[in-house]
Amino acid sequence: MIRSEFENLIASIEGQALKLSRSKSKDYATEDVLSNFKRMSTLVSTLLRKEITPSDMAMIFVLIKLDRIENLVGKTPENESVWDSWLDVVNYMRLFFGLEKESTDATSDT
Repeated sequence: MIRSEFENLIASIEGQALKLSRSKSKDYATEDVLSNFKRMSTLVSTLLRKEITPSDMAMIFVLIKLDRIENLVGKTPENESVWDSWLDVVNYMRLFFGLEKESTDATSDT
């Protein structure tokens, strides 16, 4: 694949991922787009009696999506497409980066 084709592909993926993120975010998060990972980390930490960070939760969601994709090899999904699952991986990684940035900014302020 030549560079211009690759860059067009990435731009298309970015646009699709952002559109999917915007539509799903309303169901999962408040105005703070990272809020669901923060809530989940508190719940899972309580359950496991071990600290699980919001970033840990984002990576767990990445692993869940990757497992779903692996499970669908050679199969036809009944609900969400495999492509949408890959876009979710992209979006979970973006959210992970947001959580890491927020965490780094918070610790650098102290």
